[in-house]
Amino acid sequence: MITLSKGKSKYLRSLRRRKIRHQVKSFVLEGEKMCLELIKRHPDQIEFILIAESLIKTLDIDTVFLSEKLILGTTEDFKEHTAMDHNPGILMVAKMPDWDFTKTDKGKWIYLDGIQDPGNLGTIFRTAAWFGIEGIIIGPGSVDPYNPKVIQSSMGGLFQVQHHYLSLEAAKEKLVDWPIMGLDMQGANIQTVQMPERGVLVLGAEGKGVSEEVRNVVKNWWHIPKGNNAKMESLNAGVAVAIAIDRWTQQS
Repeated sequence: MITLSKGKSKYLRSLRRRKIRHQVKSFVLEGEKMCLELIKRHPDQIEFILIAESLIKTLDIDTVFLSEKLILGTTEDFKEHTAMDHNPGILMVAKMPDWDFTKTDKGKWIYLDGIQDPGNLGTIFRTAAWFGIEGIIIGPGSVDPYNPKVIQSSMGGLFQVQHHYLSLEAAKEKLVDWPIMGLDMQGANIQTVQMPERGVLVLGAEGKGVSEEVRNVVKNWWHIPKGNNAKMESLNAGVAVAIAIDRWTQQS
């Protein structure tokens, strides 16, 4: 088995930058659970796998196809290239999925307006996958979904839910006549409104809410009512999405 070359080491370092990731359409994935999830679902996307010798036999990945992509990683290699707090024992470089938005004509979608917290975005992907949301549209100003913290907190949801980078206006042109709803404290009670079978749910940035530009496109607003003894002024984005899409999917 080959060892990590200087060229691939340099390539791994370059993928720490969002600009480079999106130029080459590749990203780094770490840890047994996440790597095995990608191997299971999208093995064709894998460019190469850096793996510790101790994991080669314990992980069921030594197939003819993947063995050609395996690189033996040392403790020093993982120390240099991991974004995790510990040695993951395995990391891989993979191509970003190429979702075809033009074929979209159904389902429930989420539009994210400037979501900047990686943990929240990862949670949104994980929650969307759990509830069977069709896809996520990532608007300008949002954190990169291929940020290492987003990938880890998505727990594989990133690979299960299609996602696109579009403004809401651009998305609206493709989703002709689709209802567009948003979460806002001034909206109707989400527990009492009749939700559409399909549509786009807009979520604004943490602490800022929905931007004025996006607000002009949204036609209907919902709010999540506080409990009788509420002591907080707001919910974080990940929790708000979970409550909203739970209600949405229960209705249809």
